Amino acid sequence: SNFRMRCFPLSVRGAHPTRLKINRINRDVHVARTFHCDFECLRTRMDIASPGIATTMNKGSFSKRIEAADQKSPKPKFLVALGAREHSLRNFAEAVACFSKAIASEPSDSTFALSAAAKRELADANGAIMDYTQAIAMEPDAAHYFGERGQVFDSLHDFDNAVSDFTHAISLDPTEEEWFGHRGVVYMRM
Repeated sequence: SNFRMRCFPLSVRGAHPTRLKINRINRDVHVARTFHCDFECLRTRMDIASPGIATTMNKGSFSKRIEAADQKSPKPKFLVALGAREHSLRNFAEAVACFSKAIASEPSDSTFALSAAAKRELADANGAIMDYTQAIAMEPDAAHYFGERGQVFDSLHDFDNAVSDFTHAISLDPTEEEWFGHRGVVYMRM
């Protein structure tokens, strides 16, 4: 019931004709482009409305259409949403490519952080550190960027930088217990 309320905000009455289904799908793709919609929900809705569209998206033709549209006029919010979708599908290299395109046309701290998270999954720790550093430069009061970068330093056994980042994250947000725990673990490893 909650799933239905979240994924099907339109009235189901009169939604049987194919044209209305396609209009709802187009509207949902527009929402995804604008507001970073939950793509699992979107794919499920598309599969119910028109079986085969969601499987087409999974086979990569959706990404190819996006690349073709991207060459005409890049839309950073859409590229970020597509990167988030690829990340959720565990296609980390494609996610990094989407985030890189978005950063090239409109850099933002959150896009750098998303790119860093995807690079961490690809075991590109140095790339993740560079992206978190860019995010911190754009938003120096974001404690979670320091904490995330501290975790990357910890994975590289660079304990001094990890402690420094966790300490800075704690100073910015002393209510976040996670950074205290990570800093304690790093102290034990030193």
